[in-house]
Amino acid sequence: MTGLPELTGEMLTLVAAFGNLTRHVENLTGEREDADNRCDDLAEDLRVAIEDRARLDRLLAAAVARLDETRDKLVAATAA
Repeated sequence: MTGLPELTGEMLTLVAAFGNLTRHVENLTGEREDADNRCDDLAEDLRVAIEDRARLDRLLAAAVARLDETRDKLVAATAA
């Protein structure tokens, strides 16, 4: 029975290594979840930015149209 303490020691080492591996996997899983959440947040920020850009494009187009109308009225007034 001389090998029993050595075997028990090896088993304890393996159990400790498995525990360390389990904690490492849990940490990686948490980091992945954090990264997924950050990606979701960035996707939402991008969606809002695209909507804001579209709204600004519409406002700019309306402003340009009003400027064109004003210019046309000024040209017509000076031609008369």
